[in-house]
Amino acid sequence: MSNPPRRPEEERLEFFVGDWQDSGHTLPDPFGPGSATAGRTTYRWQVGGKWLVYTSRMFIPGIGEYEVHGGVTFNDQTGKYDAFAVNNFGNLIVYEGVWTDRTTLIFTLIHPPPVGKSRVVYHVLADGSMRMTSERVTENGDLQVYFQTEMTRL
Repeated sequence: MSNPPRRPEEERLEFFVGDWQDSGHTLPDPFGPGSATAGRTTYRWQVGGKWLVYTSRMFIPGIGEYEVHGGVTFNDQTGKYDAFAVNNFGNLIVYEGVWTDRTTLIFTLIHPPPVGKSRVVYHVLADGSMRMTSERVTENGDLQVYFQTEMTRL
């Protein structure tokens, strides 16, 4: 049985497919001083070609091995991407995503609270690499970057 052809919204995610080297850093915050990080991320179409499924593993000094698995699919009813992540800390994180332009995909947190502020931003860069930034809401309601990684194809 073959998978149905991908819709344009799914084709926009094709750029992610493959193996990536991650080189990033956490920023100083109440949880630690900030540090360099390194790892790998893999994206593959699975589940009938409707879910872009990923696995990311990295080492974060002060935390140790961090592993996250997740998936992204397009939701026709909302006109947005549904995304989830589960990590080795036992967390389930749910996002809703939109492209803001040709190169920026923003996933806004919808579970757990604080809903609607914290987010993950992917920027496709001109050289074919990608920058992923994680932002969380601060006590005064602003967004603060706490993790950033540059992703290059292997």
